[in-house]
Amino acid sequence: MDSHSYKGWLNSDSFLKRSFGVFFYYCFASIIFSVIFFAIFFIIILFTGLLGTYLETINSIEKSTKTDNSWPNRMEKNFDDQKYR
Repeated sequence: MDSHSYKGWLNSDSFLKRSFGVFFYYCFASIIFSVIFFAIFFIIILFTGLLGTYLETINSIEKSTKTDNSWPNRMEKNFDDQKYR
């Protein structure tokens, strides 16, 4: 029989009951920390993924709007146009 007024596992006279109480508190605390860290890392990964997608879209739009009018490319385009006439 326990000699304490509080009937929790951490105040028990039994060594096994106290050790399991500490172990279960540790497990519960580690689950809470794991969920918090997972949420933080998920938000960071989501943000970097969205930022990368945004930057890639901007880059592809810039590439599609630019025309390359350097001398060799103009000659190739003119040659290709004449070849199929």
